[in-house]
Amino acid sequence: MANRLVHQLIENQLLSPSEEGELQNFIGQHTPFINWLKSQFIHSTYLENQNLILESLTHSSFRHENKDWPLRDNERLEFLGDAVLDAEVSKRLFIHFPHFSEGQLSRLRSSLVNEEVLASWACIIGIDQFIMLGKGEAAKAEVGQAILADAFEALVGALYLIDESSVSTILGQWIELFNESPLNKRPFFCETRLDDFDPKTRLQEICLNNFKVVAHYKTKLKEENAREMIFSSEVFCAENFLATGTGSSKKRAQSEAAKLALQSSFIKKLKN
Repeated sequence: MANRLVHQLIENQLLSPSEEGELQNFIGQHTPFINWLKSQFIHSTYLENQNLILESLTHSSFRHENKDWPLRDNERLEFLGDAVLDAEVSKRLFIHFPHFSEGQLSRLRSSLVNEEVLASWACIIGIDQFIMLGKGEAAKAEVGQAILADAFEALVGALYLIDESSVSTILGQWIELFNESPLNKRPFFCETRLDDFDPKTRLQEICLNNFKVVAHYKTKLKEENAREMIFSSEVFCAENFLATGTGSSKKRAQSEAAKLALQSSFIKKLKN
């Protein structure tokens, strides 16, 4: 991985952390990185806009440890990419599902442009190999789901700034890669994704219909370090424990718990 190679060079004192221009050139000339760009249809744009691509892959933890790094972290590009993805996915849903109401289109979009799907999409196109992370994040066995999703959005934002007219074509090619990936059991645009929308609301409906009570959550801070907090949430229905979810916020932990609860044998029996 480009990121791990960078840290190895720094640790072996073959590259000074302060020599950011040299670091940037190393990444830019890294053959696997160049080959990855070629495979994702963005090689030609990268050659002329190296800084924007690198900025989209710069996590705040890397920026924090390398004060002289000449680029921002990817948070501003993530903001832009989020809006671009919303617009592009909305357009494709509008065309792909002419029989859907506004409400159905909105729910389906929410089920697609969320952290879990975007993180999966990021891995499918290989972003996880090249995100520049701080040492603590780089040492983890896997890149965090939120980091992956944010980098994906940031890359979309960078491509939009580089060549607005090419974004739709590139996203179309990435959707094909998503559909072809063995990691996915269903296409990107699939009606069954409506079931993924707002799992907390869906769980409440089931609990109210069957027990006349709402699902309730017990949420607590599970882990905290310098860069992140992890919350854990248990969800119950009529005193029946259903599932435990974790996330970087209380809301995400509860949403994950509700999603897992919908897959539990207890809820499946009620749905049947």
